[in-house]
Amino acid sequence: MDDLTRLSTVNPNEKTVLSNSEAATILSPLSGSGIPPGDGLHLEDGQTFGPYTIRRLLGKGGMGEVYEADHADTGRRVAIKLLRSRMHDREDRERFLREGRLAASISHPHTVYVFGSEEVTGMPVISMQLLPGGTLKDRVVERGPMPPPEAVAAILDVISGLHAAEAAGILHRDVKPSNCFVDDDGGVKVGDFGLSISTNVRGSEAGGFQGTPQYAPPEQLRGDALDVRADIYAVGATLFYLLTGRAPFEAKDFQSLVEQVKTAAPPQPRRVRPGIPKKLSAVVVKCLAKDPSDRPASYAELTRLLQPFTNAGVPARRSVRLVAGALDWCVIAVLAPLIQAVDVLPRAADASGKVDADPWAWTAAVAYSAIFERMWNATPGKRIVGLRVISSAGPLSWRQAIGRAVIFNGPALPMLLVAMWFGGRAVAAYLTANPAAASVVALVPMLLSVSLFLTMTRRNGMAAVHDLITGTRVVQRGAARLRSGAAAEVSSFVADPTEGQPRFGEYRPGPDLGAVPGGRLREGFDPILHRRVWLIELAAGAADVGRARRDVARPGRLHWLAARRSPEQNWDAFEAPSGGPVDLSPASAPWTSVRGWLNDLAAEIAAGERDGTLPPLSLDRVWIRHDGRALLLDFPAPGASPTPERSEARSPAQLLAAVGGLAIGRDASSPMPVTAVAMLDRWRKKPALTIAALQADLAGASLSADTVSRGRRLIPVLATAAPVVLMCSVTLIAIRQVDRLSPQDARLLELLEAVSEEKDATKRQALETYLAGTRRAALVDRAAWERLREFNDTDIAELKQVADRIVALEPAPEDVTAATAVVLPRVQKIEERFPEATPESRADRNREIVLALLLVGCGMSFFGGLTSVLARPSGLVLSALGLAVLTRSGREIGRLRALWRLLIAWLPMAIFSALLAWPSSRALMETTGTTLPLAALATLLLFAGVVWTIVRPLRGPHDIVAGTSIGVR
Repeated sequence: MDDLTRLSTVNPNEKTVLSNSEAATILSPLSGSGIPPGDGLHLEDGQTFGPYTIRRLLGKGGMGEVYEADHADTGRRVAIKLLRSRMHDREDRERFLREGRLAASISHPHTVYVFGSEEVTGMPVISMQLLPGGTLKDRVVERGPMPPPEAVAAILDVISGLHAAEAAGILHRDVKPSNCFVDDDGGVKVGDFGLSISTNVRGSEAGGFQGTPQYAPPEQLRGDALDVRADIYAVGATLFYLLTGRAPFEAKDFQSLVEQVKTAAPPQPRRVRPGIPKKLSAVVVKCLAKDPSDRPASYAELTRLLQPFTNAGVPARRSVRLVAGALDWCVIAVLAPLIQAVDVLPRAADASGKVDADPWAWTAAVAYSAIFERMWNATPGKRIVGLRVISSAGPLSWRQAIGRAVIFNGPALPMLLVAMWFGGRAVAAYLTANPAAASVVALVPMLLSVSLFLTMTRRNGMAAVHDLITGTRVVQRGAARLRSGAAAEVSSFVADPTEGQPRFGEYRPGPDLGAVPGGRLREGFDPILHRRVWLIELAAGAADVGRARRDVARPGRLHWLAARRSPEQNWDAFEAPSGGPVDLSPASAPWTSVRGWLNDLAAEIAAGERDGTLPPLSLDRVWIRHDGRALLLDFPAPGASPTPERSEARSPAQLLAAVGGLAIGRDASSPMPVTAVAMLDRWRKKPALTIAALQADLAGASLSADTVSRGRRLIPVLATAAPVVLMCSVTLIAIRQVDRLSPQDARLLELLEAVSEEKDATKRQALETYLAGTRRAALVDRAAWERLREFNDTDIAELKQVADRIVALEPAPEDVTAATAVVLPRVQKIEERFPEATPESRADRNREIVLALLLVGCGMSFFGGLTSVLARPSGLVLSALGLAVLTRSGREIGRLRALWRLLIAWLPMAIFSALLAWPSSRALMETTGTTLPLAALATLLLFAGVVWTIVRPLRGPHDIVAGTSIGVR
């Protein structure tokens, strides 16, 4: 908390100076200053205050002061908040109790935990978790504005805590940098719920505006009804401060400030501090919209908008980057001829002035990568497979983007420089004459390209050479997620159900929940904070839990609250979390949830081993909160079935394997990754694995994508369909070209090609004599040559030279007759191949072309798929994309099932091919004219399967028949 400036509401003309950062405001008709007069108490370092020993003052606020203190009864070091005056006023007491109860109703990794509340000499005290890292405001004051990725990461922690508060029905109403506290691990927690209210109440419920005007939305200043979008405004204002070092609106007096907040357009953060990404600046401005309907409607939406600006992400696999690179090179291969065709570009030329070697194709490849990565943080190929480029220094700079592109395309540069220095034609001639040198030249750039990726390891975030040099990383884009919050729980009893029995300190005892080691577990109730607790009744002489366990404040363990050891009572009090025991029934959770449980448990086991607080490990001590977080309990969970399997002591590997097994093969909508299944199998076989090894395995499993996206699923489908599509295109072109060529033109073309290809001089001379004497008119027909150029422009120029040479001959009639006798058999064969065309013959010819090319395309696709599944059961392209074909058990299929699945996919075309190959069925199809309709039906069924596979990427029709599904690797 910071020093809070008191603002007057009695005299609107009075000018009150505000700080340049933030001034918290508690405006109320209680007094002219907005703060009730009273006997404020200031405590000195070392002073005893009730059960607390004061260590130091942490901060002052409009409602009180916060001290670091030691609690004598628990031995815990805490932060205590004192109201400024003794609670003489009922409204002050209600507000104080409300803050404690609202804050205590939330237990979340990103909210400050409240241990208790009490009165000491009439002064209200709230005991809270002590956070050593100060506040976000302290961080900005000490070091200046935060880099965008760091600021967004901090604000996402804040959003996570506020989301939990929203799920508990709480609006914070005073989100600001000084109310966001930094933990020792760098995480951020939201605290100071002093102005919090239940959702959908009036902002004026306390008799006037309450909050901090620099961070409060216009509707809160007006006293209108509030909802979650009011806190979203404050989140945007806080992010503005983290990015720029100042609040969105500042003024010298309160009235001017309020007027700005209500009417002035929100400033662009990037205009205050250049270098902030334009899109991030737009998100902040969207949060600061005057009309709540123009802001993000929920924390989930805001998280989704902010996620691209963090450095968080799953490192991209080599195989996925390889596919992305291949897609990009396909695009570049299309662009290169276009670049070469631009005549205005300067080019290197040889002595004769003709175009030789030029650098523009290489330059285009560099520009392609650099421009797209700078603008989109991804090339088109990376976007298709769900990758993006991030930078630890903030937004990707032009220097980084160009550097990445130059290094990535660098292996091709030496050959280009050699060609430009010695001349492209000279180099090409040398390589043609020296095959060994040509092999080396082809191999070296390939090896250099591969070497760029040899540095990729899990330890460095799968960074290639160009990533390391430029300070960038390539990560898998993931959907932004917030773990669902759990509503605050109300105790199941109100009146004391154990009349006549003594209380457990300030706690009221409730129902008996069963035996635990060393005692019995009971439900309890904190009547001050209105929250449930768990009480463990212990036998006389029971040992204390120990200092290390009392101080544990990690998300993976229960907060220890209080204890008593006396002749009359022996007990410990823990928080009572929402949720229930981990579920071992067949109705299991999806892998995305179970993976979170495994990471939670592994982190807690590692931390427990370090500080000596690790409890016995068994399944009956694993608890899952309503928000999806996993806990390790110090005792068997209430409600868990007391079976030997649950209570059996396990090693860390055995416990995590048992929990992870909940996801195997049980959720078809979110199948478990193949690598995760293999990881669990390894844990079962090697129960003695260290927790460090287990965490390394989990880090590797996190490289898998969460879901099978349509974009990734589309790529192998397109790879399979490419030959068929290519052959269909060739079919259309072939039919059009053949229809354009008359039989006479075709015969002439064949004869000229025969002359050009004939190696025997005598036979070639006979052909030329025959053509000169019998086909002279056709050889000089300009219209015929125009038709031939349209048909095949590439080879016609050479054939025209042959024709011109033949026309120049003047053979005698007897020579023509002799030549005709020699070439007549050959000429007749050509004429038989190209008879005079009729509508019926054209239809037959076109039908044969269609069938031939369609079957060729399908054959290419099928045998390509056959080769692929023989190499890898899931297929080469699918495996490269980090996907796999799974059985119902969640494991990758074998080759036999892969072949069966491939045959099912091609079954329509296989049946048609079999009918076409069988003489009797083929004759029947030709007689009835059903050949093309059946081919069209088979093709249509294949196309329908492709559409189905894209719409439902997890299971195509062939997967349903084969009993398989698509999952992540």
